[in-house]
Amino acid sequence: MDGSYQSSFNAIGDYKKWPFYVQVDLEQVCDLANIQTSWYICKGSEGYYTYTVEGSLDGVNWTQILDHTNKNSESVTKTYGFNSDMLKGRARYVRLNVKNATLQNNPDNNWYNPQVYEMKIFGTPVSKAETPAPVIDIDFDNGTGDLKLSSGASVDGNGFSGKGLRLDGSDSSFAELPSGLLDGCRDYTVSMDIKSESEGNFFTFAAGKNDEKYVFFRVAKDTFRFAATTDSWRDETVIERDADGTNWHNYTLVFSDATSKLYIDGKFVSETTETHGQIADMGSGTSCYIGKSYYGTTPASKAR
Repeated sequence: MDGSYQSSFNAIGDYKKWPFYVQVDLEQVCDLANIQTSWYICKGSEGYYTYTVEGSLDGVNWTQILDHTNKNSESVTKTYGFNSDMLKGRARYVRLNVKNATLQNNPDNNWYNPQVYEMKIFGTPVSKAETPAPVIDIDFDNGTGDLKLSSGASVDGNGFSGKGLRLDGSDSSFAELPSGLLDGCRDYTVSMDIKSESEGNFFTFAAGKNDEKYVFFRVAKDTFRFAATTDSWRDETVIERDADGTNWHNYTLVFSDATSKLYIDGKFVSETTETHGQIADMGSGTSCYIGKSYYGTTPASKAR
């Protein structure tokens, strides 16, 4: 989707799996007309791909708008390297669901790595997309909403632009969001205004199950650190940056499948496309905290 046929989406690590999908947000509602896909193929082991295309107005409810899986059709089995398919439907989000690749010389052994060089969507914009409302939005001027405070957490008038959550650094200083809030999520955003006086190892925000499966970020005096894993600290995906934690800044993490992006004060800072820990892979009943770690020996945070 970057316009270059020299770069590609290439699944790696834990995500080297079939089937796979590639999804795009068109950022406006469109009447769809065409999808063009440029595939990976290997000379001497050329393969054709089976896939479907889905469209959605909200990114939650999906409708299939193309089925390219019929192996009795020569348009499926005789097309290699590039496909151009007509589409009919209205959508903001488009998802290419790639089922399999069938190789000429070994049709029962798909050794291809999940890979797509380019996907282009054509259509006509018909309306602007509505800005999605946050699942939970707390400004503390109107209470704490679904956020439950422990004894060491409080709300005072020293927030970024009014009232804010204060954590005093004690073991009982944290806030808890509803259990299961992020269950099954692969696409979500966490955004907070934070000022921190803490050092060392601690979790400013954490979601997951335990010290084996979690997503967290930490805002310390001089460092921002994000990590995600489904195999404890041994296999963490990490983003770490110098940061001015002692002054107010907005920290926003945007998660989309294996891609995690960090924005500070609205400016893109860093990303990883190899996130090993996704909430959707952690089962049901995940927890979600501000100021609490899944490691019992990790000190609490002192922040607002």
